Amino acid sequence: MLLCHSALSRLFPYQLTLLAQDRSSVSTVRLESYQILYEKYPSFRERSESVDLVVEISLQPWKVFRPDGVILFSDILTPLPGMNIPFDIVKGKGPIIFNPLGTTADVEIK
Repeated sequence: MLLCHSALSRLFPYQLTLLAQDRSSVSTVRLESYQILYEKYPSFRERSESVDLVVEISLQPWKVFRPDGVILFSDILTPLPGMNIPFDIVKGKGPIIFNPLGTTADVEIK
């Protein structure tokens, strides 16, 4: 569900002041169904790059709570393989980019 500008304008000030809302967010990772997938697919990359898993994980809160909308399960690093930037996500450590860009020469077209 997309919120129109007027709805966002109405809700945003309340969120800034941390007042109670008539809507609450649902964390997928707290759901038992997510924990089962987590055990079956321990690689975060596999869970965030497999279309079928992304859809299944994204819809889990909707199936349980029927909220107004669903946020697509993904990761900010998902586009990196398409740009030939190798990385991995190491449990307890986070993302590791194997050859990080360090200078403008690293991004110049040769």
